[in-house]
Parts: sequence; C-alpha cells; structure tokens
Amino acid sequence: MKNKFILALFFIFCWTSLLAAPPLKTLDELTLTAIKTSQNLHIDGVLEEDAWKNAPMATNFITSEPVFGQSAQQKTQVWLLYDDKAIYVAAQMFEDKAHAIANEMSVRDQIVDANTDYFRVGIDTYNDNVNANVFTVSAANVQGDFKINGTDYDDAWDAVWQSRATMHPNGGWVIEIRIPYSALRFPNKPVQTWGINFFRFSERTQEFTTWAAINPAVDGIINQWGSWVNLQNIKPPLRLSFTPYLGLSYERYPTNNSDNLPVTGYEEGKNINGGMDVKWGINESFTLDATLIPDFGQVQSDDKVLELGPFERRYNERRPFFTEGTELFSKGDIFYSRRIGGLPLHFFDAYLQTDTLEYVAENPTMSQLYNATKFSGRTAKNLGIGVLNVIQAPTHAAIINTQTNKTRRFETAPLTNYNVFVLDKVLKNNSSISLINTNLLRNGTSPDANVTALETRLAGSKNKYAFNATLKASQIFTAEQTQRGYNYQVGYGKISGTWRWKVSHVGMDKNYDPNDMGLQYGNNNTKTSIEAGYFQYKPNKTFNSWSVNGNFNYQTHFTPFAHEKQIVNINFNGQFTNFWMLSAWVDGSPFDTHDYNEPRKEDTYFLRPGYFFTGFNLQTDTRKKVWFSFEGNIADSYNHKDYYYSGQLASNFRFSQRLTATYTIFADYDQSNYGWVNTINQQTVFGRRQLFNASNTVSVRYVFTPRMNINVRTRHYWGKVDYYDYHLLQPNGRLLWYKQYNQAHDGNFNLFNLDFVYSWEFLPGSQLSFVWKNNIIAFYNTKTGNYLQNINKTFAEPQANFVALKLLYYLDYQGIKKQQFSPKTG
Repeated sequence: MKNKFILALFFIFCWTSLLAAPPLKTLDELTLTAIKTSQNLHIDGVLEEDAWKNAPMATNFITSEPVFGQSAQQKTQVWLLYDDKAIYVAAQMFEDKAHAIANEMSVRDQIVDANTDYFRVGIDTYNDNVNANVFTVSAANVQGDFKINGTDYDDAWDAVWQSRATMHPNGGWVIEIRIPYSALRFPNKPVQTWGINFFRFSERTQEFTTWAAINPAVDGIINQWGSWVNLQNIKPPLRLSFTPYLGLSYERYPTNNSDNLPVTGYEEGKNINGGMDVKWGINESFTLDATLIPDFGQVQSDDKVLELGPFERRYNERRPFFTEGTELFSKGDIFYSRRIGGLPLHFFDAYLQTDTLEYVAENPTMSQLYNATKFSGRTAKNLGIGVLNVIQAPTHAAIINTQTNKTRRFETAPLTNYNVFVLDKVLKNNSSISLINTNLLRNGTSPDANVTALETRLAGSKNKYAFNATLKASQIFTAEQTQRGYNYQVGYGKISGTWRWKVSHVGMDKNYDPNDMGLQYGNNNTKTSIEAGYFQYKPNKTFNSWSVNGNFNYQTHFTPFAHEKQIVNINFNGQFTNFWMLSAWVDGSPFDTHDYNEPRKEDTYFLRPGYFFTGFNLQTDTRKKVWFSFEGNIADSYNHKDYYYSGQLASNFRFSQRLTATYTIFADYDQSNYGWVNTINQQTVFGRRQLFNASNTVSVRYVFTPRMNINVRTRHYWGKVDYYDYHLLQPNGRLLWYKQYNQAHDGNFNLFNLDFVYSWEFLPGSQLSFVWKNNIIAFYNTKTGNYLQNINKTFAEPQANFVALKLLYYLDYQGIKKQQFSPKTG
C-alpha cells in the first residue's frame, strides 16, 4: 500500500510538470470621474434620458475566466451617475447571438447557481481595498447582493434597491440600477473617491469579464478595482427602517414515556406571535440592528447524521439575523453563532435526574431568545467596530409523575447573555489588526465564559508576501475556580504569483476551551505545516486553468510533549477546455498516529495505523440542461485490511426557465472502524465496528416571478453501526480483546425531512411566506434488513409536522417621508 501512495504522488507531480506555463502580467488601474445629474431617471431598462449621454462610460472589459487577460468576446458599455439620493448604473451587454442569452429564473441571491447571464457592480465606499458591496442583476431581472471583506463573501446581506433588465431590440440586453444611499455606508466628506468595478458573465461562453482586470495570480480582489473620483457633496441619509412581522404556526409531534418505549400519543401546539426588526443608521458609518422576540422556526432543517466521533458536527447558520452583516464577528474564529438559541446546556440532565415514577414529557431542543442586537460599522479612518448582544430566555423541561400525574419543571438552560465585541483596523497593503472578545454570562450556578483573540495580517508593499499571527486566551468561571487556557498561531508565506507557499505553526494548551460561544475541535496540541502550490491560469490544449497544491503537517501533543501524527497531502484542481471540472487528491500518514481525542480521557491515546486516502471529483458542463457531479474516495490502513469507500452522485435537471430539480445520493462504508463505546471503572472500552451511511436528497424549485417562488427539499438519511467485538484500551495505545463485555451498541438511525417553502416578496423588503416541515426520526438497537425494508419501516414511524405562515412588512423612513411631503396633484 505504501508503494501505491508514492506512485500516486509521483503521478500528480509528473502531470503538473507537463502543464507548466509562464506567469501573467497585471493590468493598470482604471478611473472614472463622477458626474452629478439633476434629471429624474426612470428605472425601466430603457436608456432614453439625456443624462446618460453625458455620463462617463466604462468599456473594454477584460476576461477573468475561463482565461485571464484577454479582450472580452462581446462588447459591454457601462454608464455611471449620481445625485443627492442615489447612484445610478446603466449597462448594455452586446450579444451577437441574441437568442442565446440565458435568462433562467432563480431565487434572490442564487443567481450564480442558475443558467443565466448577469451583470454586477461593486462599490468600495471607503476606498480601503478590503470592504465592498456588490449588486447583481440577472438577464431575468433577479437581484442578488453581497458584501466582500478581503476574500470572504457574505451573501446573506440584503439591501433594498431597484433594477430593471430588458432585451435590446438590436441584440443583447440592457439593465438600469438605482442604489439609494440608505443601502450603503460611506464617510461624510465633501469630496470622495470610491473603489468601483463592473462585471459581466455570459452563460453561453462561460466568460466572466471585468472592467478593471482582476488577476487571479494576485492576492486580493478589491485592491485590483478601479476608482470613481470626485463625488461631491453627498450626504449620508437617515437610515431607519422597521420590519414588523406576524406569524401563525401549528405543530403536532409524537410523545412517549421514555426514549425506549413506543409512542403513546401526540402533542399539539398552536402559536400566534409577532415581533419587529429595526435597523437604525446611527450616523453615516454605523448601524444598529435589533430584533425583538425573534422567530426562527422557518429555517431549513439541518442535515443531521449518526454521530459516533468525539466532536460535534458543525452546522451552517441559516437564521437571517446571524448571517446578514456579520463579517466582523468572524474575526479570530472564536464565535459560532449556532451556540445562541441552540441545544440547552442541561438538556440531557433532564433524563438523568428522573426517578422510576417519572418521565420527561417535554424537553425543548432550542432556547427562545428575548432579543438580539447588532451594532457595526467602520469609521472614516477604517476602524471597524462591532458589538453583538443576545439575551436568551430560560428553558425548562416538563417532567410528569405517573403516580400523582403532577408536572414539575426542570431548568435545562438559565437566563443567558451572549456578547461579542470586535475592533478591526484596516492598514495599508491589505493588512489589518483585530481584537475580538466573546463573553457569556449565565444566571445561577452554571459556568460563565470569556474568550479574547488578537490577530494581525501584515503584507508587503507589493502584496507578494504576508505574515499572520493570532493569540487567543480563554477563561471559564465556576464557583470553585477559573480555568485559563491559550492558543497561538503564526505564519508567513508568499501569497501572490503562480508559485505560492506558506509555513505556519499553531499551538494550544489543554485548558484552552472557547466552546461556550465558539467551536474548537480538540486542544492540547501543536501543528507545524509547510505548504506550496502552483497556480496556472494560462490555457493549453487540455485545461483553461489548473493548480496543484501540497502540504505536510506534523502534529504533537502539547503537555506532556509526545508525537501525534504527520500527514502528507497533494491535491489537483483544473477546468477543462470543455468546462468540465476535475479535482483529485491523495493524502495519508506513512506512520502510526497517536489519537488523543477518541479515548475521551485526558492524556490517553489510541494507536491508529498509518493510512492511505485518495479520491476525485468530476463535474460536467453546468451550461447543459442536465449536468452531473461524481465524487469517489477509497482508503486503507497499512497494518491490516480496513477499507473505506465513499461515493456521491449529484445531478441537476433544468426542465424550463422556471423549473429546476436536483438529486444527490451519497453512501460510504467503513469495513473495520475502531472507536470508543464506553468507560467502565476508569477503563476505556473500544469497539471494532462496521459503519454505513447513506442519504438521498431531492430539491425542486419553481420560480413564478423574480420575487415569488416555491422550494421543496426532501432528505432521507440512514446511518448504521454493527459491532464485531470489543476491546480494552491499554496504556501503550493498543487494544486487548474484551471477551467478557456483553453490552450491545449496535445502532440503526433514520432521519427523514421535508421542507416546503413558498415565498413572495410582494413589496421591496416585504415578504409573505408559508412553510411546512415534516420530520421522522427513528433509532433502533437492532439490524433492519436491506435499504428498502429500512425505508418502509421508517415511514411507518410516527411523524412530526410543523406549519407556519409569516408576514413581514418593510417600512423605510425615507420612503415614508417622501410620501408624506410629496406635493399633491390632481
């Protein structure tokens, strides 16, 4: 097997050397002079106003993808104006084959996933080369918007603005955009210079072009944009909006007397709730967002799986308040927003402290929030300030005594205050320094926590090399003691060019624990990494672009110092000239690894044999009505036959410009996996087991208009674990057969979710939505036949249903003021 590993590495290196080509040169910055207009511009997609004739024009777009640095195949012309209320963008996208303009309908902010042409304008109002707002309009007049912070994208940010796209009678298409100043933050200065860039994507040719060229071999994005100079006497408006909401919901879910007994009935819940979201621009730079009595019951269900490892699974944040405008709070990587309103701290304790005559009748898996507030912005001197504060209500489980039929309440989560504070100073050359603090206060005797991080990134004047460093400190406060821990990270490398490299080192002591408000996988270790990559953006006969990257990681136990593992990884990514995509990877450890996490016991390790892992992903041309993506992986251990296989097939079907469906099937199989199962009298019990996971996911989307759509998503997951035998973990990390162990740990976990969502944005910022969720959870301690038999048994289980109707109405101060004081006619 070691020979296979070496052969695979040799193959990828040889392939890379055959495709090598010289690097590309960068292009000069472009500049537009601002012109102020007094004409009333109608956003109708028809450029008939005289003001457009005198507006500065941007043209001569340069390709960014699939090949960088060439003149665009089709001409694009963009005009830019401003007045006292807004900025205006008009663009004409010429097209030789007008019938080939792709204009599939899509959901807002999902334009890039649709088969459509689109146009973008990016605006860096502080001209700091780091932060920007981007507005996208598709050929079907679907809107999208997002924020950029460095190279991070926040597509959860939504603003209220106007656009209109129309087909041009002479071929091509035209758009007009009006972006009110209330959608932007900018300094209050008499004369300003903003960063600016324009983008066009053609689905037919897969050509992504820009006005100011963005060289992929140069680190950074906004630092390569052009400039919009001499904006004069624009005043930031009062940014104040209210979004009251009213919600109706009904749920019905199965109940039982304990986890091991069948369902005894159903509980029903009806709810009418209301609240309000408030956005207040305190000044030209800072905004206060507040949500009162937030309701997050309508978000998409999580893709849960059977968890057997030592760490929890990280789930995506889908709640709008915690995804929109939160780029500052991601600094330092110490804040995981799913902690807020998540599983109560003492959820499982409710089951442990019942007596023989009691059972848990109700135990909420989420905590209600009283309110949530965000304060964020950036000063004229590029100091970003962010404060997030959330007050979480106490959560209780209901426990019933079967003899007296009385109910008592058990507190599973106390009244809790979550707080995040961030300072982020942008320096020259795409450099920055940030201070981040998370603080958690719980009522009563439950522990409090505090974590602080200081991080910096310093790049050279030519943006070729960069140094980064982070220092973190955690504190957990209990009545008995204060636990203090620390974490440090340093790195230096070449960040631009076709050849790039980096050397880094990370270390943390055994007391470092940010998990009350963050998510950290393990501690008490150090890791030294060396990585290098080659990135080629010049096409050849086979590829439009490709890259190969390799890294070596050496990890040790921090206290006491001991070897843990070393891993070598090589990966390749390329786009073929027919727009298929290929990724391939090889990684492994040629020596045994010391796993200090799986035993769930301090300073105890399990000796895992070295392994070999390889896989690939192949994606067909996404321009087609039907396209596929296939991924396969295989792994094996060196010391014994322990094969692991996984495969995934994803398919996309575009039935019409409005109807799209996707189907994804995934399965993996681990023939002989070793893992912790129990701890008895300070002895750690491991099991040798067979693992199998499979999931089927179907999504269907129908778009009626750019503002009205239906999304349906179903997922069935099956996770199965069958144990062969059990072992005692020895001090040297090896296993000793435990013949006397007679507890059973086999498991069969099934989960079915259905999410149906109807959404209608009937006015800008105002929305009516209807949600239906269907959920089935089934866990068996015995084996359950084949896959079809397993599905039949799952659907015979009791189901939970949730139905909700929610109305949001957007009220903007500027809009109300305009209507109130506009002159009457007639």
